[in-house]
Amino acid sequence: MSKGAYTQVPSLWFADGDIIIHCGQKEYRIHQFTLTSQCTVFEDMTLIAQELNGQNQEPQELELQDDSEELTTFLRGLHEPSYFPSPPEKVPFITLKNIFRLSHKYDCQILRKRALQHISSICPINQDHFFTIITDENVSVKAFFEDSSNELVLLSLCREAEIHWALPSIFYRGDLQTILECMHKHVSNVAEIAQVLKPGVACSSQKKCLSARVRSSNNLLQRFEDQTDRHFLFAAQPENFSASLCGTCRSKDVNVMSDITRRNWAKLPSLYNIPYSWKDLATQRSKDL
Repeated sequence: MSKGAYTQVPSLWFADGDIIIHCGQKEYRIHQFTLTSQCTVFEDMTLIAQELNGQNQEPQELELQDDSEELTTFLRGLHEPSYFPSPPEKVPFITLKNIFRLSHKYDCQILRKRALQHISSICPINQDHFFTIITDENVSVKAFFEDSSNELVLLSLCREAEIHWALPSIFYRGDLQTILECMHKHVSNVAEIAQVLKPGVACSSQKKCLSARVRSSNNLLQRFEDQTDRHFLFAAQPENFSASLCGTCRSKDVNVMSDITRRNWAKLPSLYNIPYSWKDLATQRSKDL
């Protein structure tokens, strides 16, 4: 493509820049040090180009085959800290996607780590935090996934970059079928819930609690049969337990359900053939962040 065919990106065109990047129909003139000091791949690329072309006073030129919109986003994130801030500041999904993809490709650790911090904020591995994110009405999280294709894009990126600790959350959010199959495999858990939720030894109102317990058990079984509520087998939610129960029975039931959901939670990665335990995933996440 001739030089006149490129369109300069004003925010990434510096008169004193010493490297010009061509990508698609766009071109960028930036400072080599900013690029190479943060991205090892670009450091290697510029060294090879210098060896081939020798030293001269003209800006070095690179031709990249990336999507120009992705590259623009990535370079802005590299040059403008406020453009891609760290959490808890929110960023659009498209910004996260573009920067995560190219920061991984070009080994830009500062942006890659920041992108993973954003992913971690919506893909937690702690059980309580996980279901708070999944089930609450958090507007920013819902907006992040308002386009269902975003889940597939994020899944693909995390698989490519081997970010295993984010996968259970992404799968769970988008793959209802596997969860429903899991629920049927765990029908014994539902039976266990119905059988174990019986008045405690110290129940202060057995007749009243028995009636409330029947209603609670029927509610749980109905939610299972409806095949639309995937949460109650993985998270002990307060609404599962009738307020009509006496304090002793309610406390006992909460403990029973918590134990069942903890065991189901421990199995969640294996549902998606992820060959790591939550402990392993937590270790990987700590290294990444």
